[in-house]
Amino acid sequence: PFVAQIPLLVEEMLFWPGEKIYSQGEEGLFMYFVKAGRVRLEAVGRKGHEVVGGGATIGDMACLEQITGHSEDAIAETHVWVRALHRRLLQRALKSFPEEERRLMGSKAGGGPGLFD
Repeated sequence: PFVAQIPLLVEEMLFWPGEKIYSQGEEGLFMYFVKAGRVRLEAVGRKGHEVVGGGATIGDMACLEQITGHSEDAIAETHVWVRALHRRLLQRALKSFPEEERRLMGSKAGGGPGLFD
């Protein structure tokens, strides 16, 4: 099944405290599955910021092209370990599973409502 392919496609990445994982407005080439550490999400025009940790997924909306670029900066607050999935590999995997592609992408993939519709 589709979900079983994901662990084979991800790349392990480590970020140091203060290191930027991605920037607001930047193209979403990766989605990140945070395994350990804390990531601060902050955006121009947004009061305050959000901190996420292990178990969070960040950058997914931009990677899935549901928005045109990242909607915030993601900055490592501590040492952060992520598993990163490149958009190209995700798209290739989805092509092998058209029902999953329709479920995730919805009208963008020519199907009915998707996860983000």
